[in-house]
Order: sequence, then structure tokens, then C-alpha cells
Amino acid sequence: MLTRGELVQRVLAGIDRAELAAIERRFARHGFAKYFDVERWVRINAARAQLLGLDDGRRRYVLDLGAGFGYFLLVCRELGHDVQGVDLPNPIYQAVTKALGVPIVEQGIEPRSSLPVSPPYDVVTAHMVCFNGHGTAALWGTREWTPFLNRVIGATLHLELNREKDGTLFPPRVAELFGDRGAVINGRHVIFSRVRGGP
Repeated sequence: MLTRGELVQRVLAGIDRAELAAIERRFARHGFAKYFDVERWVRINAARAQLLGLDDGRRRYVLDLGAGFGYFLLVCRELGHDVQGVDLPNPIYQAVTKALGVPIVEQGIEPRSSLPVSPPYDVVTAHMVCFNGHGTAALWGTREWTPFLNRVIGATLHLELNREKDGTLFPPRVAELFGDRGAVINGRHVIFSRVRGGP
């Protein structure tokens, strides 16, 4: 099993930094500068993968929702997993994920619509989640989260939620729903080792 440092170095060795620097210059006015700190984000995503035990040598199919630049997919692929990302169409995401060679389906995540990739998937992740109405009056409650969870029954699910302006992560009844469906909640991290079906 690789140490985190070894994993990070292996991922970094496969990245064309000159190409990413050229993309950063092209999109200098887009406000995504922090994501071009490649070493920082590869290290963060290596930690996310290890949190889920994705470095244990077993091959899985990983679906990452809101994949952004695709660093998590890159780490998972280095660990031997089959990977697929999902995110909204965005020229900067398109340029970076093409440079990194990670597969992306361009689609939003809606409460009741199908996921853009058919199951079975072993692991579903969503880091710094925004598709749940983050920062708006339409923040997902149990009516929205329930059909979402129903689409990933049986999979490992890791949600890393963004805090709302009032400091909360989700409406009060959502925590109860997550617990009923098998989640362990630790701050912003909601981890289902296996999403359970509901009533």
C-alpha cells in the first residue's frame, strides 16, 4: 500500500505542468486560480481516496459528482480504479480534464432525474457539494435527498458538504434521513459505507 506522499508523487509525475500553466494563463480572469495549485489539490484528493479505503488494492468503479478539474479521478485512476466524472459544462473544466485525460459527462445533478451514468457503481463521491442548492433558498431537504439516495443504494457514498451562510450543512431532518440510510456524519463529511434502501 502506498503512503500518501508516494501516491501524491506518482500522480504529480503524470501531470503536464506546462500544459496546465498554459490553461491557467488562458483562463486568468475566471477566478479558478486556487485550483491550479496542483500539489495542494492532489494531496487533498489523495486524502479523500484514502479516507474511503480506495488504496486497499481492490478495483472499483468510482463516480465523482461535481468533478471540477478531475483531480480526485486522477488519484483514483492511479490507484487502479475505473473512473467517471460528472459536472456542468464549463470551458475551464473541459480544458483541464482534457489535459489530465479524465472522462467527464457534462450534466447537472437534479433531485429526481437519473444520474448520467448507469449503475452499478461501487463508489459515488461528491466533494464541496453545490448541486444541493448550496447558497440558495432551494437547499435540498428530505424530499430531494431521498430520491437521490435511492439512485445509489448499495454503493459507498461520500458527501463533503459546503456550509451554508448560517453555518449549517443541511436542514435538521436531513441528518436523520442520512442516519437512517446508513451514514456516519463527521462535520462536513457524510459517509455511507453502503447506502441502505428506505421505506
